[in-house]
Amino acid sequence: LDQLSDKIQDFCEERFGKPATSHVLTHLRRELVHEVWKILLDEEFTKAYTDGFDVEFADGKVRRVFPRIFTYSADYPEKVLLASIKQLGKCPCPTCLVSKKDICLLGTKRDARTRTRHKRTDGDVYRSKIKVARDHIYLNGGLLNGSWLDELLNKESLVPTQVCEAMSDLKQLQINHVECFFLSIIKAWLRLLFDVCARFTSRV
Repeated sequence: LDQLSDKIQDFCEERFGKPATSHVLTHLRRELVHEVWKILLDEEFTKAYTDGFDVEFADGKVRRVFPRIFTYSADYPEKVLLASIKQLGKCPCPTCLVSKKDICLLGTKRDARTRTRHKRTDGDVYRSKIKVARDHIYLNGGLLNGSWLDELLNKESLVPTQVCEAMSDLKQLQINHVECFFLSIIKAWLRLLFDVCARFTSRV
């Protein structure tokens, strides 16, 4: 995706009398990603997923094709955007609630239990929590980096961006979009471990 337009700052200056903060710009980038997915996962895609569509193959025969989503290959920052969580937060994994301090347990039975028993889900509890957070921001004028919002969302490293309805609607098609974020042990966990170590050493 392209960067946010410079007109965003002009709008904020005109509407609020000051430029957007880094927290606001980060929030807008997250919102933009999910707005794009609303366009990609439109009614046409949903219909094709459920009913299929006819394609004439090279042998001249017409067959019905059903598009399927098995995995979503992306680097860690992109998965974080799609999962609507904080990058390198207390629970940095896009698919489960393993804590950052337990990353060192990778490969152990305890780590496997955590990833199995504490999966991230796009359920009613999650959606209710995000709605409360968004109402706090948009209706009550709450700060994106305020302590109230941190208390509500930080435990699971959530952000006040609602996973787009199109992704949630995939559940009706037996697709759990969270499980599509296939984790490459080498690419994802080692990257996380490297970043955590880098931050730790910078404080020493």
